[in-house]
Amino acid sequence: MADSGQGSGYSLFPLVLLLLFWVLFEELLRRSLSLPPWASVPLGLIACGGFFWLVGLAEEAVGHFSGGARTSAAPPPGIKTTEMKIEHIGIATRSIEDALGFWRDALGLEVRHTETVEEQGVNVAMLPAGEPRIELLEPTGPDSPVAKFLEKRGPGIHHVAVRVPDIREALARLKAGGARLIDEEPRAGAGGCLVAFVHPASAGGVLLELVEHAAGAEADTHHER
Repeated sequence: MADSGQGSGYSLFPLVLLLLFWVLFEELLRRSLSLPPWASVPLGLIACGGFFWLVGLAEEAVGHFSGGARTSAAPPPGIKTTEMKIEHIGIATRSIEDALGFWRDALGLEVRHTETVEEQGVNVAMLPAGEPRIELLEPTGPDSPVAKFLEKRGPGIHHVAVRVPDIREALARLKAGGARLIDEEPRAGAGGCLVAFVHPASAGGVLLELVEHAAGAEADTHHER
């Protein structure tokens, strides 16, 4: 039986809300403190985490004084939210080598994988930060989507990627729920993965990438090329 559109929206809403607040905090820090994008990204994440921690404390306090029991709605059928995770944060840069001056040399992350994705017109460098990764994106030419992003918005967060167990099922559920898809069929991405993009109009202003790992692809990305 096909899932309802309302059910599929609930499965991604908390994640999209969290990512939206992260982008907002990052933008506020960049503008108020005149920070470069690569420095405001981790500070925005810390500020976002602190905000949601305070919200959680407030909810517990209200529940305690009101004497009400907190209940959680059952997840919709289909893809389990426990099977989804943040795959990487894509950051557009005019020069990967320049960006590595912060992410690798200053912050201490290790470059585990580099490659050129011809289909998307980008050079990619992946730096794990725990289980998720920072993915630096450098355009290979002026017609690359990343080049157009840089021309319009400058360096900074380009997209957020979520790993899913079955990308075709995830796309079908989102389409049934009315989401605007950039890719209705998955295409080849970095590290031998299947990827597809969801339009920012359906994800709170965030370009969302869905990623499905191919067999053996995860192991390959643990070695720098």
